[in-house]
Amino acid sequence: MDYEPFKTMPNVQATFMTDRGSTYALFDDQTTQRNRSGERHEDKSTGLQQRSGKTIFLDRDSMNRVGSLFQREEMGTRFVPVLDEQNKPTGKAKLELIQDHTYRPSKTVSGKLVLGEPITAKAGTVLAEVPYSTKPAVGMHPVEIMRSESPVGDRGRGVHFGSKITEVVDKLRDKISARGIGGGGMNPMDIEKVPGKRPLRMAAGGVVDKADQGGWKLI
Repeated sequence: MDYEPFKTMPNVQATFMTDRGSTYALFDDQTTQRNRSGERHEDKSTGLQQRSGKTIFLDRDSMNRVGSLFQREEMGTRFVPVLDEQNKPTGKAKLELIQDHTYRPSKTVSGKLVLGEPITAKAGTVLAEVPYSTKPAVGMHPVEIMRSESPVGDRGRGVHFGSKITEVVDKLRDKISARGIGGGGMNPMDIEKVPGKRPLRMAAGGVVDKADQGGWKLI
């Protein structure tokens, strides 16, 4: 894959590539469009994908914390920016429940898994809070937001969690490779994990007909 499809597109601020070979254009309205590679995907389709509603960038640990919960089909969640008292972005984002969720905490006793009594986490409970960037950087992961909410049964199809960025090319086409800059550099916030739940593998994300970014217009 290459950056050829983006050369004639207006308002491109930067382009970048991920370690599965896909290339992206970042536009000045904080959206991205992916030129999909089929490398190391079960779905081998390639080509230009739907433009995101908004795109942010997370370090690997933050992405895993958010994605492993957002994509659980038994939980209804929402991924939105954290705003200050003046309703301005703080550079942090949170994953919160959009409806009550009942679970049974577990622990291992003498080598056996023992379930505790059911506990209900209320709607609005914050499951994770992480820092984000609006700029691509080597080592970071693009998070393309089409729809901020993942209702029960949805498995987070409204957000595409991308692979690690391996190079960034600005609009002057100056490459920043993995040898030239370190990745990420952000320290993730502590996460309030839901007991008794194990992280799931990341899904490829999905396409929705209408973007509903849940407040990401403010970044």
